[in-house]
Amino acid sequence: MEALDLAGPERPGPYFRRVSWRWGDLLIALAPLIVLRLAPDEVYRIVGPIPRAWVVVSLLQLGWMFGFPIGVARWRLGNWPNLPRPGRIAIDGVLAILAAPLFFLLMGQLLDTLRRWLGDAMTPGQIFEPIVNARDPIDRWAMIGMAVIAAPIAEETMYRGLVYGVLRRWMPAFLAMLIQAVAFGLGHAFGPAGMVVAMVAGLILGAFCVWRRSLLASILLHAAVNAVGLAAMASGMRPEAIGPGSR
Repeated sequence: MEALDLAGPERPGPYFRRVSWRWGDLLIALAPLIVLRLAPDEVYRIVGPIPRAWVVVSLLQLGWMFGFPIGVARWRLGNWPNLPRPGRIAIDGVLAILAAPLFFLLMGQLLDTLRRWLGDAMTPGQIFEPIVNARDPIDRWAMIGMAVIAAPIAEETMYRGLVYGVLRRWMPAFLAMLIQAVAFGLGHAFGPAGMVVAMVAGLILGAFCVWRRSLLASILLHAAVNAVGLAAMASGMRPEAIGPGSR
């Protein structure tokens, strides 16, 4: 087994960059996500009789986003990734914690500006409202777990791992980074302004991943940003109070 973010003896570079990705991997990986994005009602109609169908669908989606890239990487490389050294994890964690509040405020202000330009009804912080307002403790804790743990792991593995990895094999780093960010934004049904903000977030997360040479680094930053957003909402800060539009 080789480390997630350390150079190996044969092919230097982070774990996912050593995979011989193919265009077919990208198509197979994104196909279920596109179906769910374009036809959510049909999907939920199929799983409708299942209790807490949204949990089932979300777990299947996140499981695919994590499991498919990891499975392909394991098959091609012949080993699983290890966690980085504890010191490296600590540094990435501290950087993520320090950057998360600024990241969250920047995204909130950008969303507020874009929604006024585009006439989008979405308000900054609205992403986390369903979690904070959930009355059922099971639903609330399920959403918290997905937002802070499952989604960062799955989305970073899919977009900064597989999508960027495939594109980087065939094009310059900046173009690959831009396209993966666009794909990340389109995968979030937050309205026009929200999707643009998600694209910018995808660029920042991707740059952080490349800078730190570690997928775990972008996972930690992603999780920290989501945790800051939840904490801001739980503390009583209303969505419309996040961003410059409230002044």
